[in-house]
Amino acid sequence: MNLRKSTYIPVLIISFLLLINLNVAAFSVQEETARIDWERGIIAVQGEGVAAEHHIGGQAKLMAQRAARVDAYRNAAEFIDGVRVNSQTTMEDMVATSDRVDTQVRGFIEGALIVDSDYDPDLKISTVTMELPLDGREGLAYYLEGEVQQESQERIDDVEEYIDQPKREISPGEVIEIEEEVEQGIEYTSVVIDARGFDVVTALYPQVFDSQGYSLYGPTEVSSDNPANASSLVAYSRSEEGIMGIDRVGDNPLVIEAASVINRSGEAPTDLILDSDNARLFRDLDKEHGIVERRAVVFIID
Repeated sequence: MNLRKSTYIPVLIISFLLLINLNVAAFSVQEETARIDWERGIIAVQGEGVAAEHHIGGQAKLMAQRAARVDAYRNAAEFIDGVRVNSQTTMEDMVATSDRVDTQVRGFIEGALIVDSDYDPDLKISTVTMELPLDGREGLAYYLEGEVQQESQERIDDVEEYIDQPKREISPGEVIEIEEEVEQGIEYTSVVIDARGFDVVTALYPQVFDSQGYSLYGPTEVSSDNPANASSLVAYSRSEEGIMGIDRVGDNPLVIEAASVINRSGEAPTDLILDSDNARLFRDLDKEHGIVERRAVVFIID
């Protein structure tokens, strides 16, 4: 993969009722029970369950497995409740204000795929791992776009008062070189924005602005007409090496640096600002290669 840089880069709770009456005890492990793998675009959830003492043999295994699944569903619901949609909204907020989203997210959790299962016959403990997609027609992001697009327009209208002066600059000569390559037909397959140093928080629908407060990328810029293309707006990685396995990156990404981050009082820092040169590059690449519509954007974060 060719990593072209425009500058040097330093190396709900959801009320989820399961109508099942089991004579078992379910519990959560002390370690992390759920996480988002932004590079793969999935939510991974674990659950554990133990059979009651009087259950033995195959019955004990069956009861423990059922309890583990119940625990995994519960962990998924609690975790998804706290997933950040944008700088001010979590999934809990979305579910509380939209019956449609509430119903669809319940079904989303019920459709979790069991990818691994284990049973310890001595302790009568079962462990399961489930996965839920972020992207595509069955992904979490697909259910949110209508509500998110309307809210994002309101946030664009008041962003100017939060625009800070750019903190990073890039070489004009390097920008010109990249622009010449674009004019010559060299295709950049994605834009990777290095946002390290700004304590950026992950979100399903962050936004990218230029230094004047104009929106370059966000829910209002993408089309929701193609459900198969629905996805979180960006993927995240902790390193340049980590982006290599992300589908939306492609073979020839352009890596640019964020100038700063939007800091609204009481909100999470999810939205980035590009300086004028990098904003121009972003627009040029989108015009030539459809970066926005393909959602071919990745953030590198701390």
